Amino acid sequence: MDDLTHLALAGTLGYALRSRGMTVREIGVLAVAGVAPDVEAIVGWFAPATYLTYYHGPAHSLIGAIALGAIIALIAKRFCGVPSPWLAASLGIALHLALDLLSGFGEELLWPLSTKRVGTHLVANYDLTTFVILALCLLGPATLNAVNREIKARLVNASLAAFVGLALIAALLPLRAVWREHAYDRAHQQPLVEDPESTMAFPSAIMPWVFNIIEDTPIAYMVYEMDGISGQRRTFVTRFRKPEKNNLLEAARDSDTGKVFLEMAAAPFYSLEDGRKAPLVRIRDLAFYAPGGSNKPFSVEIEVKSTKKVVAQRVNF
Repeated sequence: MDDLTHLALAGTLGYALRSRGMTVREIGVLAVAGVAPDVEAIVGWFAPATYLTYYHGPAHSLIGAIALGAIIALIAKRFCGVPSPWLAASLGIALHLALDLLSGFGEELLWPLSTKRVGTHLVANYDLTTFVILALCLLGPATLNAVNREIKARLVNASLAAFVGLALIAALLPLRAVWREHAYDRAHQQPLVEDPESTMAFPSAIMPWVFNIIEDTPIAYMVYEMDGISGQRRTFVTRFRKPEKNNLLEAARDSDTGKVFLEMAAAPFYSLEDGRKAPLVRIRDLAFYAPGGSNKPFSVEIEVKSTKKVVAQRVNF
């Protein structure tokens, strides 16, 4: 899950708990804890292969989460003057782990005992429905209360509205699962091409009942949208032609960063671009494809010379 969603939901939870006595400082602790596990991204700046190896590993494990929550709480208590930060820190960390179970590559919850990833592609990054619900449940009461203060009317319970927003987002999760299953079944029964090697369904960031279907064929990925309610395929189809094998692609595939990324990616797609020092091979995971969006998120960039020498490696997560 993206950090903006993590922060928005953690802040909303804290705001909802204000009616139960949570202070502004404790809400700050909750918000910080809500994004803290992603501090591992710093490693990606100077060691992309190492970052991918431990991506959503130690910092997203149960043991790591407990340790991270304790560190945040201790810092908040010692240096920020928060009398009782333990509950806020625990809620923030728990919320982060729960959200990452629903999006992305999953988490190694049992690290170091196991490196098996747990999770499912149910909610897209920057999910529009989530942000709309939060906006209505937070900005709506704030606007009404601004008017009510002027006319001396009864104020709306903003904390209750925040709870309602979180409840609606949670209630959508089982529906999303049903819609995804229906979309996948329809795509599997009526494929766009004859006998695709595999068929996959991934969430759309625009509408919760629409899913991006990826059909993997020997020469291309076929990507289109499927309505999880009606089971109807949208007319627009994007074809990602797989490039011919060459020295640059092979060198990128065999690089340290490329190897780790390919172990994680569900639908890896190669493309050649201009790099800073040498031709750039981008490997992206089409599981995170968004129509009209950038091709950078959830990709690795590997600059390779014609001699197969890798001169630069970067990760974009």
